[in-house]
Amino acid sequence: MKLLFTLLSLSIIYISSAQKSPIGLLINFADNCSYEAEQQLISQIADFEPDKKEMQLTGFGVHLALFNRELNASEIAAIQHQLEENDLITYTSLLFQSSEGAIAADLPEIFIRPKKDWLDENAKDFIRQYQFNVITPYSGSANTWKVTYDKTFQGSINSLILDLKASGEFDFVCQNMLYTLRATTNDPFLGNQWALDNDGSATQYNGTIGADMEVTAAWGMNTGENYIKVAVLDSGTDTNHVDLVGNLLPGFDGTGGGSKGYPNTNYSNDGHGTCTAGIIAARGDNAVGIAGVAYDCKVIPIKIFYYVNIGAGVQPFTTSSAGTDGIIWAVDTAKADILSNSWGLRDSDIATLGIDTSMGNSVISQKIAAGRYGKGVPMLFSSGNEGDPFSIWPASHPQTISVGASTMCDELKTPTDCSPENWWGSNHGTALDVTAPGVKVLATDMTGALGYNGFSDNDYTEFNGTSAACPNAAGVMALILSEDSTLTELEAREILSKTAEQVGGYLYDQAMDFGWWSDEMGYGRVNALKALQYMNSTASIEEENALRIFYENGRPILLNNELKTFEVYDTRGALVTAFESDLNEIYLDQFVPTGGLYLLKTAGQSNQPVGIRFLIE
Repeated sequence: MKLLFTLLSLSIIYISSAQKSPIGLLINFADNCSYEAEQQLISQIADFEPDKKEMQLTGFGVHLALFNRELNASEIAAIQHQLEENDLITYTSLLFQSSEGAIAADLPEIFIRPKKDWLDENAKDFIRQYQFNVITPYSGSANTWKVTYDKTFQGSINSLILDLKASGEFDFVCQNMLYTLRATTNDPFLGNQWALDNDGSATQYNGTIGADMEVTAAWGMNTGENYIKVAVLDSGTDTNHVDLVGNLLPGFDGTGGGSKGYPNTNYSNDGHGTCTAGIIAARGDNAVGIAGVAYDCKVIPIKIFYYVNIGAGVQPFTTSSAGTDGIIWAVDTAKADILSNSWGLRDSDIATLGIDTSMGNSVISQKIAAGRYGKGVPMLFSSGNEGDPFSIWPASHPQTISVGASTMCDELKTPTDCSPENWWGSNHGTALDVTAPGVKVLATDMTGALGYNGFSDNDYTEFNGTSAACPNAAGVMALILSEDSTLTELEAREILSKTAEQVGGYLYDQAMDFGWWSDEMGYGRVNALKALQYMNSTASIEEENALRIFYENGRPILLNNELKTFEVYDTRGALVTAFESDLNEIYLDQFVPTGGLYLLKTAGQSNQPVGIRFLIE
C-alpha cells in the first residue's frame, strides 16, 4: 500500500530496456458535450473497447478510450482523423503504456519560462507566431506561462518544443501530460504502533526492541504545536474520520474535482491519503484509534491524484500541472510548514513515456526556498518501492528529502528481511537522505466499508511502503519545527539527518552533506527523541562541511568558505572533473554542463573528506 507519482524531472538517467506501446487515445471534447454524447461517439469506433464512466476523467477534462486489439500506426491515424472531423472533439493524442505498466498521454498544453521577463505584448506575439489558442500567466511560478492549443495546430508540437528548447531563449519548455504515478503505502491501538515504540512483541511482529523512532519518549518534550501545518499531497484525506477531523485544515483539489482535499471513493486504494495523514497527525490521547507522530499538529489535505481501473489494474492518475498546482497552493496559499509526498516517478517511466519534469523541478526549487516567509519549507518524498539503488523522482531532487523504509528489526526493507512482507524492497543508495518505519505501520483508513480495511477495526489499516516511511519522517520533522519554528529549512533538515540513528550494522563510511552516510540507510533511521534532545542541548548545528549550495533560476551556486580544490563525481562514482577556485560563489554548471545529479567532494577544514550533492537541470 504505497504510492509514488511525479511532477518533476528525475535528474539521474539510468539506461532502461523499457519500451512503450499505444493502448488507446486521450480525447478532449467540447465543453458543451454531454457524457452520453461522448460515449456515443466513442462507441462508433469498432476498434475501441466498450466505454466505462470512469474513463471520463472529469477533473482533468479528458476521456480515455482503449483499443481492443493491437493497431498499426496508419490504423491509429485513421481513427484520430475520423474523430477530429467531429466538431465536438477538440483534440486527441496517443495513450501509451510502458512495458512496466505505467501510462501517459500528452495534454494540449505546454508551459514555458522565458529567460527574460515577458509582457502581455510578448505573449500576444508568441500566439501570432505559432498559432496557439491562448497563453496565460501560470500563477505561483515566476515568469511562467501556460500555452494551450487544439487539433487545428499546424505541424508537430513535439518538433516545436525541441526548437524552442534549442533556441536558448527559455529556461524550460514543458509539455503538460496525463500520467500514472507509483504509490509508495490512551488510544486503544497505540500498542500496535511499533514505529513509535517497539517492544518486540508478537503484536508488533516480533521485531527488535527499540527499533523505533522513540516517539512516545519524545512526547514528554513535545507532541506538536497546533500552528505547525503539514500539507499531505496525496489521493485526498477522509475529512470525516473521527481520529483526524480535529486536526484537519481546509484543503485543495489539484485534480480539478473541487473536493477541497476529499478523496474519490471508487477503490480501496483511494484510502492512501487518509493513511499518510493519520501517520503524521491522528489525534492523540483521545481514547480513539491511534496517535500520529505529531498528534497536536495540523494536516492540510491536498488531492493531486486519483485512481482509475485501466490497463494493468487500478492505478493513480495525475498531470504535470496537478502536482505543481498542489505544491504552489500548499506553500503560497495554505502557508504549509512541511510537505509530505508519498508518490513519485521511476526514471524509466520518465524516459520511456517522455514525461518532461523540468517545470516540476523549477517549482520545487522555488517553493522550498520561498516557503515559510523565506525560511524555507522542508519537502519530504518517498524514495520508491522497487528496491533500486537510487531514489525515484522527485525524491532524487537534491533539495528534497528522500525517505526510505526500515523494518521493525532496524534493517533496510528488502524481500529477505525479518518482516512478513517478502514482495517488495525500499529504494536506497543515490540521493537517499534518511529511513523511517515502512512495514505494517498502523494508520487511519477511510471510514466504514471504504479504504483498505486491513485491520480488526475497518477505520484503520496496516499500511506499508516508503509511502508509510515518508509521513513517519514528516511527523518527526513536525516535532522539530514545533520545538523551534524559527529554524530554516536547511537547519531543520540538518537536525533530522544528524540525529538519525546509524542502525542495521551497515557501513556509514561516506562523508556527505550532514555527516557520515550509508548506501542502505542514508544518514540512518530517524529518531524523534534524539532530535529534540539535540535541539535542547548545548550543541549547535555544526558548519563542519563549509559547503552550502543554493539555486538561482535553476543554477546551482556553491557558497565556498576558503576551500580551494574540488572534485565532481557522477552517480556511479566516476570522476567527472576536478577544478580549483577561491571565489566565494561558484556557479557549478560552468564546470559540469551536462544535466544530471552529481556529488561534489573536497577536503574540509579538518582535512576530512566532505561532500554535497547538486543538480544540473
